[in-house]
Amino acid sequence: MRRLGVLFVGLGGATASTAAAGAIAMAAGAAEVEFGATSDAAFENLDLLSPTEMQFGGWDFAGGTLLDAVRRQDLVGRELVDEVEDRLAAVPILPGFHTALDIPLEEAHHDVHEARSVRAIVEGVQRDIVGFRDDNELEEIVVVYAASPPRSFQPSDNPDPDFADDRENESLPASVLYAGGAALAGAHFIDFTPSETLELQALHALAAEHGIQLAGRDGSTGQTMLKMTLGELLRNRRLRVRSWYSTNLIGNHDGYVLSLPGHDTVKLRDKTDGLSEVLGYGDFEHLVRIEYLRRYGDDKHAWDSIECDGWLGSRLQISIDWRGQDSFLAAPLVLDLCRLVEYGSRFDLSGIQPQLGWFFKRPLGSDVLSPSVTFERMVHFYRGLAERPSE
Repeated sequence: MRRLGVLFVGLGGATASTAAAGAIAMAAGAAEVEFGATSDAAFENLDLLSPTEMQFGGWDFAGGTLLDAVRRQDLVGRELVDEVEDRLAAVPILPGFHTALDIPLEEAHHDVHEARSVRAIVEGVQRDIVGFRDDNELEEIVVVYAASPPRSFQPSDNPDPDFADDRENESLPASVLYAGGAALAGAHFIDFTPSETLELQALHALAAEHGIQLAGRDGSTGQTMLKMTLGELLRNRRLRVRSWYSTNLIGNHDGYVLSLPGHDTVKLRDKTDGLSEVLGYGDFEHLVRIEYLRRYGDDKHAWDSIECDGWLGSRLQISIDWRGQDSFLAAPLVLDLCRLVEYGSRFDLSGIQPQLGWFFKRPLGSDVLSPSVTFERMVHFYRGLAERPSE
């Protein structure tokens, strides 16, 4: 039986703990086996992993176990948690790695690794991954970065970082060092957050050298996903957008982090830039706002106001208002990505995986953002793999 290890950076957070707990509940028979996109009929002929073939672990500043994290987040139903309590308690959370570009440490962050130099952090990540692989007799490992996004940095200023640098790190966020450690350990790396991490060419070179897959960035789970889909429809109907205003109210820890100076830069850019590419023009007003509203908890509330020109000079105004639980929108897509990356590993895929662009706001390696095109490309790609023998 195949075995995949999934290590979350930020396992104590809402998205990661929900994804891991959901998969564990499915494996135990306590919940129906259902993912996101990979449960679509388009993927039914692919031999993708089942929940019983996944082993979870990860890092977080809050420490404890996965059970502690799930109870702290209080998102997964308590009856379901009680059914798999022992399994959740058996998943320890390792101390997280922190740099100056990451979020300021909080009072609850008492489990922080002491490593400070680039080399020490990279080797620490590598050591944790190898230990997890050996302890659980795993064939493949996927590291999913689901922690808080770092402050924006300029990859062009440090395109070829020295991962053996013994000096105290001052220029790279922990996300880059997790990715470097993952590559050196032969583990695939998914960046589900808004970060410039995978723009670093040094990571691409490491991925090619060690035969691992990279995918990112910024999971598209809510407003932007809907915006791109509607934008494609408006383009096809020849309804020309003149203005588009979007606001987001977010109440969980992600919302708090995005309210910190510099931590929302990439997020706002990813939520803004893609629309003009889908529409095919950029001569319209486009404004995006993100506001932290603590009372909302895990909910995110999105509101859009759109004005278009129609046929014979007519006007069309569209308002969209929706609210949903952020973690439950994201978690099944994270598990989809893990399943598809593991499937690709059977065919020795490596480097940036553009066919996974459908999952992201700003898909690295992809030349299109159209949701229908990226989904069809993804299905076609993996069906093509299925038609040839694995290595």
